[in-house]
Amino acid sequence: MFIVSFMSFTIMYAVLLLTPYYLDQVKHLPIFQASFLITVIPIGMTRTTPISGMITDHRGLALPLLLGLSMVTIGSFLLTFIDLTGTYIITGIGLFLIGSGIGMFTSPNNSSVMSHVPKSVLGITGGILNMSRTLGMGLGVTLGGLMYQFFLNVYEPSHLNHLLLTFDHRTM
Repeated sequence: MFIVSFMSFTIMYAVLLLTPYYLDQVKHLPIFQASFLITVIPIGMTRTTPISGMITDHRGLALPLLLGLSMVTIGSFLLTFIDLTGTYIITGIGLFLIGSGIGMFTSPNNSSVMSHVPKSVLGITGGILNMSRTLGMGLGVTLGGLMYQFFLNVYEPSHLNHLLLTFDHRTM
């Protein structure tokens, strides 16, 4: 479950990093509209987290875990269809599903992890669970930034040398 938590936060933070660039530089949205569209991620999270906890308490872990990961998958899939002509509806639904899926997944995942360890190591387990989220956030931002730089340089070949120098170990 640590790995799944790690990967879900990696996806969410890559999306959180890349979405403002897309909305600003590709769609040329005014800052207020772009900000409003991005807020659907935390809105989705806050809407589904308590529902997920309630479902977990009454039905067990499987249903909210499956629903949450399915929503993240569908939301990510929808975001693959946005481009220069992509609609705000598809973008908004994709972002909302990612946020909702993370919210639906987090509560039962935490409950599952914490219920399977002895009380004597709850603090350590909580720390490792938090570390998996933090590492996922860091990797998501790193991979999102790497993808952004890569595609920026693919579409602007004159910048390719800068990207190569960034990864040249001899310049460090």
